[in-house]
Amino acid sequence: MIFNFLKTIDRNQIALNKEQTNECNTLKKGFTFIELLFVLAIGAGIVAAALGYRSWINRSKEQTTEQKMANVDTMLEFYRTKIGSYPTDLSELIEGPTNPAFRKKWGESLANESDLKDSWFNEFVYEADTKGNKYELYSTGSKGESKLYSPASKDN
Repeated sequence: MIFNFLKTIDRNQIALNKEQTNECNTLKKGFTFIELLFVLAIGAGIVAAALGYRSWINRSKEQTTEQKMANVDTMLEFYRTKIGSYPTDLSELIEGPTNPAFRKKWGESLANESDLKDSWFNEFVYEADTKGNKYELYSTGSKGESKLYSPASKDN
């Protein structure tokens, strides 16, 4: 009899433990609202950092391109001083003047291929007037839509 009584108590205890376990499991399924907000905040922070980094990279490339164009402006002024007019094409900064009469005045190459490209590896756009007195030098930017002018071209 005592044995049956203990058996009954054990069965009741086991049933009670199962109900408590099921209650705890149902309460632990899913996330709380606070946990979800925390995860969303971390995700938003990562996205914001990535976008900020990307815009920082673009600004850095624009500044580098402007500096490279300032260097090309200096090369163009040196060419003009030596030859008497601006080149008809930027490739003349590498190869020298196309006019044979000016070749005698030419020394070494003033630039290499990478000097004449922007930070996005696009060639600079160079437009000289027919008299060789003025020029416009610019980059089309990352997407080829905007124009970044060289310092000397901004002044003209």
